[in-house]
Amino acid sequence: MEFADWTRAFLMMGDSPVGVREVLLAEDGSMYALLQGETVDEELRTVRLDDEGRMSAFVIDSVDAWNRMLTIGNAELAVRLGSSMVYDKRGQVLFIESFENGWYRWILNKDGLLAAGEITPEVAATGGYCVKLTGGSDDTNLAGIERRVASRPLGRMGLEFSFSVPGSWDYILASLYLYTGALAYIAAIKFEFTAGNLRVLDEVYGYPIVGTGVALGGDAHWFNTIKIVGDISTGLYNRLMFNNQEIAIPTNTLKVDVDTTTPPGVMVDIAFYGREGFNDVMYLDDIILTGAEPE
Repeated sequence: MEFADWTRAFLMMGDSPVGVREVLLAEDGSMYALLQGETVDEELRTVRLDDEGRMSAFVIDSVDAWNRMLTIGNAELAVRLGSSMVYDKRGQVLFIESFENGWYRWILNKDGLLAAGEITPEVAATGGYCVKLTGGSDDTNLAGIERRVASRPLGRMGLEFSFSVPGSWDYILASLYLYTGALAYIAAIKFEFTAGNLRVLDEVYGYPIVGTGVALGGDAHWFNTIKIVGDISTGLYNRLMFNNQEIAIPTNTLKVDVDTTTPPGVMVDIAFYGREGFNDVMYLDDIILTGAEPE
């Protein structure tokens, strides 16, 4: 079928404040556009984009009592509307677990006399429920939970969780297993109660101390938050957060094992270890797995 010449090319024009202007097109036919808005003083302002071409957007609630303009980013707005992600808002969320709908997605691991795990409304970091872990009084004194997800690990990934402990205990070990189908990258954070040591699992050095933290303790309602970020593209850790403390750990290497049998995916494992002769208790809430973490 033959088309008329006028269908093969056209010139797009637009009416601007200074007259009719041609609309600029790229070589592939895509249109260039400049987004502007008129402010209260009738001045046109250009909407700014970041380095990746994304628009900076704010929800603005006019001004406060002192006539100062208020701006709230989207992440902060989501938190104020009730998200469990109230601590560190970086990264793309793969899942958030607040245990409001039970814990059927999780596997309970326990070892030792009277070791146990249960959903409880006794306390919570957010919402109305959390997991109560009771360590066994002998053997390995373990109580913990794990979950597998089918998300293929890429780049920097993070694991965040909140916990409270009403008394003494031994340590917490939180591990993030990143399976590629050929290798297993392991990022792990170990927090020791008595010394307050923060350790990460390192391919070369085992569990070196990378920092110290002071946990809110003595009351089950006082929740602490830990986040660890590892990068499988470099094989290195990125950062560690403990409450309001951020620790750079870019020289520590992730543990790497050959694993060709486990399909690509991610496993989260959070384990609580009590003391010998005691059934120590930890409350666990708001477990968050993230990808595409920034540097």
